[in-house]
This record gives sequence, structure tokens and C-alpha cells, in this order.
Amino acid sequence: MNITTCRPARRFTLFAAATLCALPLAVSPVHALAGEKQDPKPTPTVTEPAVPTGPTLEEVQAQATVDAASAELANANTLLAAAQARLQSALATVELSEQQVRQATRKEVQANKRATAARLALKLFARSQYMQSTGVDPELSTAAGFIANGPENVSGLARQQIVVDRISFNSVQDAAKAVEDALVAANETTAAMSAYTTSLEARDAAAVAAQTAAEQVANAQTALEAAETVFEAVAERAAQTPIIPTTPATPATPLLPGVSCPTGPGGQGDASADTYANAQQVWSTLIQAGFTEQAAAGVLGNLQQESNINPKIVQSNGVGHGLAQWSAGGRWDTGDASLLSYAEKNNLDPWSADTQTRFMIWEMENGWGGFDLNYYRSLTNTLVATRYFHDMFERSADSPSFVDSVRGGYADDWFNRLHGSKPLPPTTPGSC
Repeated sequence: MNITTCRPARRFTLFAAATLCALPLAVSPVHALAGEKQDPKPTPTVTEPAVPTGPTLEEVQAQATVDAASAELANANTLLAAAQARLQSALATVELSEQQVRQATRKEVQANKRATAARLALKLFARSQYMQSTGVDPELSTAAGFIANGPENVSGLARQQIVVDRISFNSVQDAAKAVEDALVAANETTAAMSAYTTSLEARDAAAVAAQTAAEQVANAQTALEAAETVFEAVAERAAQTPIIPTTPATPATPLLPGVSCPTGPGGQGDASADTYANAQQVWSTLIQAGFTEQAAAGVLGNLQQESNINPKIVQSNGVGHGLAQWSAGGRWDTGDASLLSYAEKNNLDPWSADTQTRFMIWEMENGWGGFDLNYYRSLTNTLVATRYFHDMFERSADSPSFVDSVRGGYADDWFNRLHGSKPLPPTTPGSC
């Protein structure tokens, strides 16, 4: 008896190929040989677990931009508040300095008045003593001239003693004190004026800083409004885009002799169903290798961003390949440590999700890029796992905030979908 083999054309999708390959024969070979008839039984329908409909990548990226702009605006407002507080403090300092200058000036004026009055009193006292003396006392006259006009009229400093002897000592002492107070008051006024000048400079600097901070707030507000406009446009486009329902998958059946399945780039099948199936395979391989669910989710979150968890995808420029976008001319196909070499040595399909996940683990075990496998597979925080896998394994140009919001968001999503699921059996060479 001839058994018709199923060889789907290469242009078929993986889903179409699986559907054709899995169709049950109306009459089994055994019953056909025996000439018996068998009533056809309805084929049970197994529906692939639906991938929950969530925001598109464009929406996630737009939301990340909005979040970053919001954070920038909040930071700018914080800086503005601090700058305004410094300006208010500087204005208060200026006001206090003005008061101190006024007080010092009044004190100096009063001290100068007292010093002038003291000099005049000594002058008048000396002259009165001179006028009351009998005859002309040249020494007293010289002393009076000294008091009135200064020491240039005194031939020697020793002659000042005449004033002390002829005039009350307290009067001389009080006058000297008044003059000294006037000098101190003048110095205090100078210091107060210097402090006032410094406070004005600080006020001006604080005003400039506050103006700069206000401009930063305005710019951040504009950026946020622009990001929100973009997000609204992206969300509107997503809402208007029809959702194409996926076709339920038929149950898998063992392959008949001569049936081949598509391998290599192409034939990727329904996107959401394939993504879920590939994610299940990656998850199962990691869990069976001793990874925590959080660590496995961290890997899936990164692979979602890198390849949409498609082991057969090739970057448009031909460089990145597979789940983790290994580079051609490098980790994908060059040297004994490449994925193709690993697959050949272990007789594995290089384009399968299981093979590529095993190769990832192999790279981790061998400390690629300083990766610490024992540390990573014991992590119990999904976001920490996402960050570590990105920074140590993927090393993309994504910003930390993008890694947290987008890749971390994907990781949380996959953790929620696959948490507690039973691992799939490992794939073997020759199976689809």
C-alpha cells in the first residue's frame, strides 16, 4: 500500500504545515489492509493558549517616553523649588545686611559726634585754664594748640604730659575713648557695607539660578506635552488597527515516515501563537536547568525586546540572528564557541528555541562577559533579573529607564502568564 507523504511547500507558514501534517487519516493503515471499515470520529480541537492582548511595542515605547518626560519635569520642579528657596534666603540676607549697614552708619555718626565733642571740650578747658593763669604760660599755650590743631604744634611728645598735669585726667581719658570708639564704628560700617555687597551678589546669582530652573521646568513641560501627544496618536492608531484572530491549532500527532517540517528562517506561522509556544519552550528549558521563575522571566523579557521570542528571525541588516540576536561573524557562526558550532557538536537544530536556550545556558556557564550563572538563576526578583541579563548578556544601547519599563514590563507579563506552568518535555532532533 502506498502511504501519501506530506511535504508542505516552503512558502507555507509553520502553522499551515503543522495543520496539514497533523490531519488524521480517514482509514488507518491497519484497517485498510484488513479490509475493514472504521467510522470516522470527530477530531478534538485543542486551542492554543491565547496570548493576552496588551499594548503594542510602539505604545510601550511611547509610554516610556512619557514616563521619562514626567520624571524630568518632576526633577526640574524640584530644582526650581530649591532655587526659589535659595533666592528667598538671599533676599532675607540682603534685607538683614541693609539693616546692619544702617545701624553701623548711625553708630559711626554718633561716635564721631562724641569724639568731636570730646576734642572740643578739651580744647575749651585748656583755653580756659590758659586764660585764668597769671601771665603767659607758653607750655599751656602749646598744649592748647596741640588739642586744637594737632601734634604738629608740639615740639615733643613729652610735652603732652603738660595737658595731663594741668587738665583733669578723666577728661583726657574720656576723649581718647570717644575717638577710639569712632574708629571702631567706622570699621564696623566698612564691614557691614562689605557684607551688604556680598549679599547683593548672592541675591543676583540666586535670581539667575531660579530663572534657569524656571526655564528648565518650561522645557520639561513642553517635552511632556509633546510625549503625551505622541502617545495619544499611537494609542489612537492602535485602537483603529483591527485585531486579526488566530486560528486554533490542531493537536500534534507523531510524524509519518517521509514528512518534513520547515526549518531555518521563514515559515514562522502565526505570530502570537508561535511567540507563546516559543516562550513556553524557553521557560521550560530554563526551569529544567534550575532557574527560578523570576530568572526565567527576566530572560523572556529581554528576548521579547530582542526578537519577539522568535528563534528563526534574522535582523534586517543580516547581522542579528535568533532569540538573543547573536551576531553573524561572531557568536552566531564564528569559532568553536558559536551557536552553530554548539548545535553541530550536539546534533541539534540551530533554529529551535530549545537549542538556542541551551546555548544561552552554555554561554552563561562559561562566564561569557563575566556572567555569573549561579547568582542569576537563583534570583527571586523579576526586575533585578531583567536588568542583570540585559547588562551582562544582551548589552544593548537601551537606557536604564527603558530596560526597566519595557523589558521589565515584558518580564512581568511572561511571569504572570507562565508562573506555575508545567515544563514542556525537551525537544529532540527530528521533531517539530
